[in-house]
Amino acid sequence: MTDIKEVSGLYGKKLSADMNVVTASRPALTNIENCIINNDGISMAGCVASAYSAGFACLSEDEKELGTAIVDIGGGYTAVGIFKRGKPIYASSIPIGGVHITRDIAYGLCTSIEYAERIKILYGNTIITSIDKNEYITVQNNENDEPIQVPKYKLVDIVRPRVEEILELVKSNFKNRKT
Repeated sequence: MTDIKEVSGLYGKKLSADMNVVTASRPALTNIENCIINNDGISMAGCVASAYSAGFACLSEDEKELGTAIVDIGGGYTAVGIFKRGKPIYASSIPIGGVHITRDIAYGLCTSIEYAERIKILYGNTIITSIDKNEYITVQNNENDEPIQVPKYKLVDIVRPRVEEILELVKSNFKNRKT
């Protein structure tokens, strides 16, 4: 098959297409649609896989053309996708995301989920720098009313394993893809 992008006005004997089919559970889509429709008469025009929308929003035309993998760590899951020749050719998801990192921080630092989310946004990192070894962050501790000082590297020690797990699952997902 040739890589003809615009077929308008061309003649031929055979038409074929390479397609990428994305599936989703009907109940999940129905729930989403019901939430939208029950909200002031707004209707849903369609659905787009997270990896596709992330790719179209974040990747340059060159990146999509040359071939790029995109990893979007969302709340409860991580969307993964591949773009090549300007088109999305693969999309999938992994059931681990930012919420899991937040829970790890809350557990590891004995703080609330809300405060852990704030810490993740402000200080979350997977790399320890020489500055981080000497810097501390203030954490509202669940075990007593007094805030405690925690070295930044301890936060890295909590966040890094979960991010590594997500990236290993992404790697496995890409290796096992059927395209």
